[in-house]
Amino acid sequence: MLLPLASRRFGLFPLGLWMVLGGAACGEADSDPAGAGGGGASTTASATSGTASTSASTSTSATTTSTGSGDPLDLSECHGDTDCPDGGTCVDVNSGFKLCKHPVIEATQCADPADECCNTTECGPGKKCVAGPPTAHCGGAQPRTYNVCVADECATQADCPGEALCMPAGTVGNAMNVCVPAACTGTFCGQESLSPCALLRDPCCQSVPVGFYCVSECIHNADCPEGYCELSPADGGPKCQSGSAPCPP
Repeated sequence: MLLPLASRRFGLFPLGLWMVLGGAACGEADSDPAGAGGGGASTTASATSGTASTSASTSTSATTTSTGSGDPLDLSECHGDTDCPDGGTCVDVNSGFKLCKHPVIEATQCADPADECCNTTECGPGKKCVAGPPTAHCGGAQPRTYNVCVADECATQADCPGEALCMPAGTVGNAMNVCVPAACTGTFCGQESLSPCALLRDPCCQSVPVGFYCVSECIHNADCPEGYCELSPADGGPKCQSGSAPCPP
């Protein structure tokens, strides 16, 4: 039986310890616990708090090497421009969750008979001419690279339907702004789940974004030794599935 991802990967604290930290975070550290049983409660709480502080420091120190942010729950792709190769910059795309953003280079001339445009002046208002495909490709033969006119799907989050956010052009392989589902925001899903909020990618093509979800079991295929990681609509988040991912040929 697989342990929850939060326990296996992020070194989260024991339940009792989280209760102490959670109380402090909510401004309840000075309150007398119901049914504490009289004298000694304050001394015990103080000792427990000291232990919690030491454990928290140890846990954070042990896990920050994989994230580089100082926060064991932050699964951002980058935490600074030096994490982004090929001239990329590290940008905030979801209230603290960061991705590498690379310049979108517009086409300036035609090179293929299938080109839809030779430069942006040949595209309609609000469109630009880029080398296709304009979005991340998944499965099958690699499509031909020819110029196409593209327009942003959104300018702000208000332009995206439902629980979705506007991802900027140049991130996750897209040449234009696109709307991506977001069931969570930031890098932390809250005290109830004690899990990260992270970008789930297609199990067959890691360049294709699926959306932002709370990570309770997996976020990468490597988190599932006997299968692959995929969004489970019934659970509202990514779950390990058995066997091989049904990837296109």
